[in-house]
Amino acid sequence: MGALSARPLRTGFSINVSAVPETMAGAKEAESMGFNRIGIWDSPALYREPWVALGAIATATTSVRIGPWVTNPLTRHPAVTAAAMATLDDLAPGRVILGIGTGDSGVYNLGGQAASFAGLANYIAAVRDLITHGEAHWNGARISMAWAAGRSIPIIASAHSTRALRTLAGVADGLVVGLGVHPEIVEQCMEIIGDAAEASGRDPGDLETWWLAPWYLAEDSDAARDAALWRVTAMVHHWPRSHGRGKLLPADLVDRVLELGSHYDMNTHGHPTDEQKLEYAAFARKLGIADYLISRFTFSGTPDDIASQIRASYAAGATNLDCTNPVGHNTLMTGPRVWASKVAPLISDLSHGSRIDRKTDVLQDAGHAKM
Repeated sequence: MGALSARPLRTGFSINVSAVPETMAGAKEAESMGFNRIGIWDSPALYREPWVALGAIATATTSVRIGPWVTNPLTRHPAVTAAAMATLDDLAPGRVILGIGTGDSGVYNLGGQAASFAGLANYIAAVRDLITHGEAHWNGARISMAWAAGRSIPIIASAHSTRALRTLAGVADGLVVGLGVHPEIVEQCMEIIGDAAEASGRDPGDLETWWLAPWYLAEDSDAARDAALWRVTAMVHHWPRSHGRGKLLPADLVDRVLELGSHYDMNTHGHPTDEQKLEYAAFARKLGIADYLISRFTFSGTPDDIASQIRASYAAGATNLDCTNPVGHNTLMTGPRVWASKVAPLISDLSHGSRIDRKTDVLQDAGHAKM
């Protein structure tokens, strides 16, 4: 019997802020298009301050959910993050959502290193206690923030390994899964998340799980897949830090994927030059892993191709898609507009919830490599 899903498909996207007025206008437009969530990257060496930008977005919108996507536990004291969350909640009641990870470009480009999962878990607990109860314990000290108490703001933790899934499913209110959107990967991750949640006494259905889902659309499928190649390099750039452990990688691909990830330049994270994009693409092809990574990590092809891929991932359990496409100044809404006009109409039935039998009703895209 095929697995069934009745949850509505929700979509969001994350951006790097190059100009706050442009971001405000884009958020307002995205809200009118029906996007559920807008996230702001937290990478101060590269982009504008996220909490200031989010305050501006809050005044320009009325319903879309907003928050950092993602911040980290190292560059801000938990009281600073909690105060920012609570203040944003004053501006946009019930719409704030905190995405947080161990730290990537926002930490490494400042000369630091990622936090441990235990450190992230402790930070999440402290922030949650501050916004819920108005007090918390951090590094042996009691923190009081009475004015922020009584709030319920989801904290969604970024997870890019099976270890992260197992650790954070018992701590956070949800997850941002960065291991891929191919149905086989989604199924494996969903099983890990479910087991970890139940082991910690939680209902897996209560977790809000989002999936990083970069997408590339063109009238020619090959052109779309080629355009996605730089992005898959970005998706695996931090995998060498863990030597590829817990990434659900076939053994024969580990060394090649880690070599590709090591080739990524953190100084242009999220906005590489055109020359870098071509270089990343050529290297992925040279290593012989381009098709595998495109199919695992992205929705790429014609509108019909992408709709079919989304349906397959949705049926496997990916019901919240972070359709992120990092862009530069003056091109902020190019991707969301194309998505809203070309892709959204083909999957509109999923936004109301659907019941799909994977064995009979979902067509697998021919371009997807076997995991």
